[in-house]
Amino acid sequence: FHGADSSGHPEGCPFERIKAGGQPESSTLQVSSSGRTFLVTCAPVPDEAGDLWRVIHTATDITGLKHADLAISESEARYRTMFETSTDAILLINGTILDCNRSAERLLGFTRAEIVGHDPAEFSFPVQPGGTTPEEAAADPGPAAGAEPNRFFPWQYRKGDGTLIETNVSLTPVTLPEGRRLIAIIRDVTAKKQAEEAIRKSEAVLRLITDSASDMVWLSDLDLVPLYVSPSVVRLRGFT
Repeated sequence: FHGADSSGHPEGCPFERIKAGGQPESSTLQVSSSGRTFLVTCAPVPDEAGDLWRVIHTATDITGLKHADLAISESEARYRTMFETSTDAILLINGTILDCNRSAERLLGFTRAEIVGHDPAEFSFPVQPGGTTPEEAAADPGPAAGAEPNRFFPWQYRKGDGTLIETNVSLTPVTLPEGRRLIAIIRDVTAKKQAEEAIRKSEAVLRLITDSASDMVWLSDLDLVPLYVSPSVVRLRGFT
């Protein structure tokens, strides 16, 4: 079983332990001669006096199972690395938050221990821009009930210090061994929103200036097609 070159029982062999203790023993052993992995079990057979007399050996080839376990472990390690290193905040949800990554801690301003076990609504603004409350959003089955594969929507969160966080959320249902769950991938777009608002205000100020100017001001493309004309152009030229 251990191969022609074996000089004795390999390290961890249950046979040596059963001789010492007289109790059933089992170990997982890799047999170098075959490259296979076995679950080896040794069961004692006592004599009439109760002393160890014989040993029943059972070897079950679990090579395929070990390979599958290794593949699962490697896959879990890869996804865990992706989960933890993502620049987007990620929440695993089943009514309450089951897990979160480091980006979620930075986004919300709380530690993982302060986030896990809580309702996502606790970290949201009470009323969203569209008038929806977190409770109303949670009552909408959406992807949780399989009505749609995933959903994308803007959402406002509240940081630990009360700061408003503008985000875009991707909510996707997944089936895990523990059951159906939701994965929320949350991208912070606060800076983008602030930049857009600054541009909007700048454009509004510029329009106010040009609309009030007595000089004629117009904007055209490279073919001289007018894109904007100030009111002074209309007054002085007599065209609308």
